[in-house]
Amino acid sequence: MQKLHKSIRWPVLALFFAVLSSFASSSSYLSPDNPDFPSPPESNSLLFYIQRNMNSNTIVYEANIVDGALNKKDPMKVYWLKYDRGDPNGTYKEINYIESILAYGVKVKPSKEKEGHFDMNLVSYNKRHFDIYMDEDGHARAEFPINGKQAIIQKIFAQAVETAWYPKVEFVELFGIDPITREAVYEKIYP
Repeated sequence: MQKLHKSIRWPVLALFFAVLSSFASSSSYLSPDNPDFPSPPESNSLLFYIQRNMNSNTIVYEANIVDGALNKKDPMKVYWLKYDRGDPNGTYKEINYIESILAYGVKVKPSKEKEGHFDMNLVSYNKRHFDIYMDEDGHARAEFPINGKQAIIQKIFAQAVETAWYPKVEFVELFGIDPITREAVYEKIYP
């Protein structure tokens, strides 16, 4: 059963990209360097976001900060910013139950090694784990292995193509910065 569950993750994720993109007002595909791709507003609580070529709607991963620290019981929020509804700032919409268990949801637990840190992984991809924490400047951070080294992840982009049954994920791009040198880091993953 566990093997079957792992083997259907990418197709299920692709199916959700298709279903969710069907709500878009534009049928054209977008690219990560398209100027029409909006970015969520920067804040101390923004961890990272996911965008797809299907439409400009964005899944946002944000820290739940209470009194300058991550909320120990509920350290993260995951939601949509729907840019296809006419609001240039995006319309807030919670992810639904199916999205939370098959595609965009997270599993979070306190780190056993680092006080004040949380280990997190996406339900759709658990091969690499995120380290969620507050930095010394009061910004929430999500570190994630990018191209072989830990980086502060900023954005994930998924490219998919339509097939007869569901979209097929062609690749996923990871964008971040090195926490020490502050240089940009990048990786492209092929499923």
